[in-house]
Amino acid sequence: MGGPLSSELAMVIADMPGVAQDLLRKHRRTAEGRCPVCTAGPQGAHVVHPCTVYAAAASALTEITRRRS
Repeated sequence: MGGPLSSELAMVIADMPGVAQDLLRKHRRTAEGRCPVCTAGPQGAHVVHPCTVYAAAASALTEITRRRS
């Protein structure tokens, strides 16, 4: 997880008001430790949390906070 794709996605998310918070809410960790939205293919189970989207949204929130200071 992480890496260039996640970093680029985080910057895009940071430019869209309210999106980071919405993604963090939707991709929250379930009691089973998985993302309730992201799946590992059409027949796959939900991916282990934190998923790539959650990680990017968390990074975006950090960037938003940095920009405000």
